[in-house]
Amino acid sequence: MIRLFVTDIDGCLATPYQPFRLDVLSQIRTHALSAGLPDSQTIFPSISICSGRAYPYVEAMSQLLHLNCPVLFESGAGLFDPVRMHCYWHPGMDAATEEGMEEIKRFVLKLAEGTELSVDLAKRSQVAVVAPERRFIEDVYPAILSFVESTHPGLQTFMTPFSIDIVAPHLTKKAGVAWLAELCEVKLSEMAFVGDSEGDIGALEIVGRSFAPANADTSVKAVVDVTTVGSDADGVLEAYLNVVEFNECQNRQTHKP
Repeated sequence: MIRLFVTDIDGCLATPYQPFRLDVLSQIRTHALSAGLPDSQTIFPSISICSGRAYPYVEAMSQLLHLNCPVLFESGAGLFDPVRMHCYWHPGMDAATEEGMEEIKRFVLKLAEGTELSVDLAKRSQVAVVAPERRFIEDVYPAILSFVESTHPGLQTFMTPFSIDIVAPHLTKKAGVAWLAELCEVKLSEMAFVGDSEGDIGALEIVGRSFAPANADTSVKAVVDVTTVGSDADGVLEAYLNVVEFNECQNRQTHKP
């Protein structure tokens, strides 16, 4: 049985820089309210988030969906518990990581001067560069990758159509999802994850059931159990209903006379 359903935001629950699909998100919210916290007695899994976005955005999304389960921000480096209304940092978060990210952030801020790029200043554990079009991202990616590899070779650099994200290898979505599983007392095999970009692959590979929306990168579609027909929020809703059906089948087999 899948007890916890985790989804990314950008490219999954929402399309960057586009209005929210409130009609679809409302349906996901209804399922989240019905499911509550992880419970092995129901076929409806709890819903959580694992996003590279900073805390304020993820916290707002958890309010929108009325989530009761803890959610992950900054790719799992941080966790917000909406019941206790408290934030926690991953045990692997340390001063050296923050100092390294600050150095990279200074470089990127200078690189972004006079361009269409902007830097997410709300993040502590990683650096995120965003732009309204992919071409702006592709223009600066080689320079950013070269700087990171020469100054902090242990860090990972991911590119999406709208962003470049520099992440510590011990604070990736894979590590975040494993941390969430431990805190929620759920096995990784009892979790599902929906992701669309390269930074999601590690998490997708360790959960019990993995999904990619139709708009996901080809590299992501290659590693998941199911690629949905729908894109973005439609794909997330489709994936959730797929898990409910999967749980229903598992439940019937378990209770066969």
